[in-house]
Amino acid sequence: MSDLGARFIMRVNKKPLPVELFMDLLTVAVSALRGERREIPPDAERCLEDLPPNTLYAKDIPTNQMAFAIISECKSRIPTDHEEASDTSFSFMFRWFAFQKEKLAGTLQEFTKSGDEPDTEMINPAVFEVAANCKLSSKDGGFDETFIPRIRELIARNLEES
Repeated sequence: MSDLGARFIMRVNKKPLPVELFMDLLTVAVSALRGERREIPPDAERCLEDLPPNTLYAKDIPTNQMAFAIISECKSRIPTDHEEASDTSFSFMFRWFAFQKEKLAGTLQEFTKSGDEPDTEMINPAVFEVAANCKLSSKDGGFDETFIPRIRELIARNLEES
């Protein structure tokens, strides 16, 4: 991993998120991915044709909508501390990408089942509870080796308590 990547991982690992905040931000993220929350106006409203050549701009795609929605939400929740808001949004986004990495690798299958609607999936909440504060691996940016065992442990503990 590059030096920059390692610094990013260190920044995320210094900022574990409280489970309740992570779950709130997860709701914001899913809402933005579904198109229910829009932070970037549609291209037609942005007059992109008037931009000078080689101007960089964020495309109106679900992932960008999600990222800007998370940043906006963190800024509104922590308006007096720009650095804290930035660290919180940064930590959530990297944890979201680590979750996606685990999902694509198939390591979360034992914690998921088909939803009631077509093409939907239900994920055990323990996955997200652990994702909120599990360290990321400096090797690849995914969750470290404690991620899956911690999920299993939390599910077992929850079963004992119920």
